[in-house]
Order: sequence, then structure tokens, then C-alpha cells
Amino acid sequence: MSDSNSGTDESSEFMNSGSRQPTKRMVPTDFTNANHITQPGDGDQDPKFLITPSGAGANRVMLAGVVTDVEDVGEDQAYLRMRCTDVAGNDFLTYAGQYQKDARNDIAELDAPEFVQVIGKPNTLETDDGGVLTSVRPEVVNTISKREYFALCAENAQHTIKRLTGEQGHEFFHAEADDLYGDEFDEEVYEAAVETLERVVEKVGAGAGQDEFSRSDLEEMDYDELRGLATEFDEVNGNASADALVDALTDKPVPA
Repeated sequence: MSDSNSGTDESSEFMNSGSRQPTKRMVPTDFTNANHITQPGDGDQDPKFLITPSGAGANRVMLAGVVTDVEDVGEDQAYLRMRCTDVAGNDFLTYAGQYQKDARNDIAELDAPEFVQVIGKPNTLETDDGGVLTSVRPEVVNTISKREYFALCAENAQHTIKRLTGEQGHEFFHAEADDLYGDEFDEEVYEAAVETLERVVEKVGAGAGQDEFSRSDLEEMDYDELRGLATEFDEVNGNASADALVDALTDKPVPA
């Protein structure tokens, strides 16, 4: 994964037009219920921010999901719509056209279902029925492992909850969220974040790292111990070198 800003604390001041904005992590329910973009600065080049119900001011977002559908909805040229669903069953949409060529090409190569991390700019569009459709204009679409996917889902949920409880965020954006949404979506977003954490625990188990052999643990073992572990798995060559055994046993389940 290539988002150097993905772990940035949400309490950071929003920045001027010459700075790259921190990526905001959130669950899809927080993102899709957001319907307002604001520009706090006075200059034409000042960054614009999506205000989410949890109080995020997002110039750039990071979401994780499983690709369920990719469709070309363009007329004169390719304009791809990607639908993703997170571990709690909540959807978000990504649209990639001529100005997101790299991401569009990456999306075109996907075969649903795949685990992905999406980093990009939020976009809002008024629909024919007067509603607002919030989607991502992607900068990066990364295919990720199942383990990375569950970790990102959990981290996004934790960031969302911390904003809702006031542990993270910027007072300007929290005030904007209060003015725009009040507490209309707070319970829905909070429940979605909690359900995400519960689903991750169900899928990978609490303390999943203790249920599998990690590389660091294996590298601390001597050769005889590694060979002994290898006997638990038919597909692992117990006579291989120590390095090969470490490679073969990494992420294997710990025998009961």
C-alpha cells in the first residue's frame, strides 16, 4: 500500500493550498451519508473538504472494500464505475474517467471479488430525485490481501468512532458537521463502525496473530523447532533449509 498519509492524526490543522492533505479514514456509511463539500479558504486554489457526519473534513479519503461490480458507464470514452462492499455490508462507489487514467486502468484489470484499498478525492453529485450521490474519484486503487483488508476495515472503524466521540478531529469540521447534520446520522454511523469491528473479529478471530505463525516468531526458533513444526503440515518440506521453512510456515495456523 502506498498511502504515506493514511495514518495521519485527524486533529491536524487543515492545510493551505500548497500542502498535500492528510487522508481521512472512515467507514462507508460515514462517507455516503456526507452530502456537503466546503472550501474554508478564500483562494480559488484552496482545498475543498467533504464534511462527514462523524466530523471529518476530508479532502482525500481512504476506504476499503470488496469489489462487487465494475461497469463502463461512459459514452464517448471509458468511464468506469466500481462498486465495493465493506465487511459490514455497506457500499461505496468509485468513478474513474480520463482524468484518473492510472486508477481507471487498475480498475479495468480487476476481477470481482477482490479486496481493494481506494484512495482519492470525494465527489458529490445531485441526483434526479434531489438526493446527493457521494463517490470517490480515485487516485490509487490497490489490491490487498485478506489480512490487510480486515486490518484496514478495523482501522477505518476506529478512526470513525474516535471522531464521533471527540477523541479525533478538528473543531472547525466538527462544528460544520453539527450545523449540517446535527445528530441525524450519528447513531447509524456509530453502529456501522461498531458492526465493522464485530465482523472483523468474527472473520479473523480476536488475537488472530496468536493463531498463526508470524515471521518474527519463526525466525527466533532454531532449526530443530522449525523442522518439528513442519511435520504438522503435509505440504511443507521438513528437510528444507531454515530460511525455506520460515517462508513455508509464515501465516500457517498454529496447531491446536
